[in-house]
Amino acid sequence: MRRLVAAAVAAVLGVLAFGASPAQAAARPLTPAFFGMHDPGLDATVSYGALRLWDVGTTWAEIEAVPGVFDFTRLDALVAAAERRHLKVTLVLGSTPTWAATDPLSVSASWLPKGTSSPPTSEAYWARYVKTVARRYAGRIDSYQIWNEASLRVFWQGTPAALAQLTAVARREIRRADPAALVVSTPMLPRQPDWSTWSAAYLKALKPLGWPVDVFAVHSYQPDKQATPAGRVAGIRKMQSALLAAKAPVKPMWDTEANYSSNAFIHHEVTGQKAADWVARTYLDSLRLGVSRTYWYAFDARVGHLGVTLRPASTGARGYSSVFSWLVGKTWTGCTGSRTKVARTLVTTCGFLVGKKASYVVWATAPAKLPASAIKVRTVCTLLSGCRPITKGTRLGTSPVLLKR
Repeated sequence: MRRLVAAAVAAVLGVLAFGASPAQAAARPLTPAFFGMHDPGLDATVSYGALRLWDVGTTWAEIEAVPGVFDFTRLDALVAAAERRHLKVTLVLGSTPTWAATDPLSVSASWLPKGTSSPPTSEAYWARYVKTVARRYAGRIDSYQIWNEASLRVFWQGTPAALAQLTAVARREIRRADPAALVVSTPMLPRQPDWSTWSAAYLKALKPLGWPVDVFAVHSYQPDKQATPAGRVAGIRKMQSALLAAKAPVKPMWDTEANYSSNAFIHHEVTGQKAADWVARTYLDSLRLGVSRTYWYAFDARVGHLGVTLRPASTGARGYSSVFSWLVGKTWTGCTGSRTKVARTLVTTCGFLVGKKASYVVWATAPAKLPASAIKVRTVCTLLSGCRPITKGTRLGTSPVLLKR
């Protein structure tokens, strides 16, 4: 069935502004680093500008399996490969080696050694590890994230306050070794029923330490029934509300793992046009909500409960490549939401500029008509079918499209 396409500012009852201030967003064109990726083999067939190293054999437990003996073979190779592709690298620091664990037998993620979820017996061990890594990769690793999903007991069995203290220690050592490197908070997880309690305690503990992070992180996975772009948007807004409640300083937010999470996806993946739409919406929604970097999880690495795997030439990957080409190099001028007079359909319009040349990415909650006088554009581009001239019959649907002059 042919997808409907159309334009943005159709006849409306009102206009709503979304997300970050356009004045802030318009400061500079979007760079490839807005598009992050988990790419285990560094062989992705899509373009991206930021790489997060996780699930690739580069944890503390894997680098320092023997006290004071550091094996950087794997990390050296990944960083060198990333440099050849001019990628900004985010390394996740953490996962305690068995020898340093308070509880060497603590239950941990199945693919990690025993004890990795345990707090270290000494801050000195942690400080030595962070210092050694930060010195070795000074100027080469862009940012360091403190632990992965610490609110899950398979990754961290210490208290939020204990992790906040490790965050402060890491910040101190990283600043000494590489003042330009960014420190990223552990990712908070709105998908969890009790996430707000854990996150509130972690944020509360960071405050008296002087907020020792440069970036706040979220993993925008959704509860099963909310595994849609709308569910992801709700999760990000929960995270933003938690930061406001904690009176956290204004800092960038990154989504360091993005996909659509439901046990239903174990039995069937999201494919076809829907995969292209959902991947494109991920990055468009991040833009309008003020999330300044988003890392897709993952390229060509299937995880059963995650809906979309970006495989070479898949519709998800094609949709990703389209939205990458639509956004990178362009200056965002803001997004608005408008409702049509008929059926109150919500139309979302995001504007972009290259010099004085404007373009728009648009989608709607239901089919909507394109009025001839709405926007003076001549061409419509879809995620999967390329570009064609706009006609009187051109309409808008749930799939994002690019409108350009």
